[in-house]
Amino acid sequence: MLGEARLAETRSGQRARRADLAELLDRPLLATLGLVDADALRHACLGVLPPRLSPVTLEATLAVETWLRAQTGGTATAPPLGNEAAA
Repeated sequence: MLGEARLAETRSGQRARRADLAELLDRPLLATLGLVDADALRHACLGVLPPRLSPVTLEATLAVETWLRAQTGGTATAPPLGNEAAA
């Protein structure tokens, strides 16, 4: 039952903040960095939550996206591949 309550709370919040979510997910930085599929994330947030996806996982992903935007000023680029030794 607790899981159902959490899912209902998540859905209620998504409906109330739909415009904010749509703006956040217009060009997700996590997708720019190759960490998430932008279309799948948008669908999960603005459409039907896939049955295998936990609301907690979705909330954590959105929290990371928000944190990343705060750290980068809303822009991020993927590091060049193969330059790990240069760091």
